[in-house]
Amino acid sequence: MNPTYDIAINLISDLLSWIIVLGLVGLFALSRTSRFRRQLFNFFGLTRSTPKIHVYMSRVNVKPGGATMIEGEDWPTFAGPVVSAREFIVLPHLERLFRTALLDKIPDAIRDLLTSRQPSLARIDIFFHPSPSSMSEVSDGAVVFVGGSLVNIGTRYYQRTLSLVEIDYEGHEVVVTRGSLKGVRIKPTSETITIEGGKRPAHDLGIIERIQDNENKRIAIIAAGTGSNGAMAAVLYLADHWQELHSQFYVNNRSNFAIIIECPNRRIEEKGYLHPVKRSEVTV
Repeated sequence: MNPTYDIAINLISDLLSWIIVLGLVGLFALSRTSRFRRQLFNFFGLTRSTPKIHVYMSRVNVKPGGATMIEGEDWPTFAGPVVSAREFIVLPHLERLFRTALLDKIPDAIRDLLTSRQPSLARIDIFFHPSPSSMSEVSDGAVVFVGGSLVNIGTRYYQRTLSLVEIDYEGHEVVVTRGSLKGVRIKPTSETITIEGGKRPAHDLGIIERIQDNENKRIAIIAAGTGSNGAMAAVLYLADHWQELHSQFYVNNRSNFAIIIECPNRRIEEKGYLHPVKRSEVTV
């Protein structure tokens, strides 16, 4: 038999074997990705018609003469809304949830075909905004509100309507407002420290809450805290543990829930938001 022919047959056989192996690996990876994305769609309330999510950040309004430039000089002419620079540190962790490297490498035509069969494989658009001035400005579809009721109109709206918990900023506590635990106050476990303006706990509390808003046909997620570290820790906890929360609550038909976490206050540890500890959970 012709040696060249044998070599060609072996090469073709090896090539076909590799194609089959790579195809099976690709199908396995795509299957896992599809399952991950279905959970993501369910948890955050994404839909086939609106595969997008809007994140509303904390916002404060600066009065004329109340701002300074980067070198500390007064900026007497500036006035208007500003957002928290610290929140931008953790928001990329949230953004990465909705980006899938495997899917992004698939040509658009093939991905469109896959999406027609499995909507959760659709490209998800994520938008970041400062807190709106009123709820009428909130976009349709899935939303995440970052920051407490003092700096985010969405958090304020839900803590006055559907939320299970709310923040008592004077007491630096979280208060349960609905359900069998209504009235229970959750306090930081840390000692009190003295800072400018008075005393406060050395730890922040953070809230991660999922709310099914049937009237407005949306899922709203709140990530807030008694301090900036608490809010940042809530965003990180949401990004890192949403699948665990999905399995614990959503799968068991408990659509609305709140998780309370605790972390060192910024005055104690600048990056204390990296070390959140789960304290409590509240369900209807």
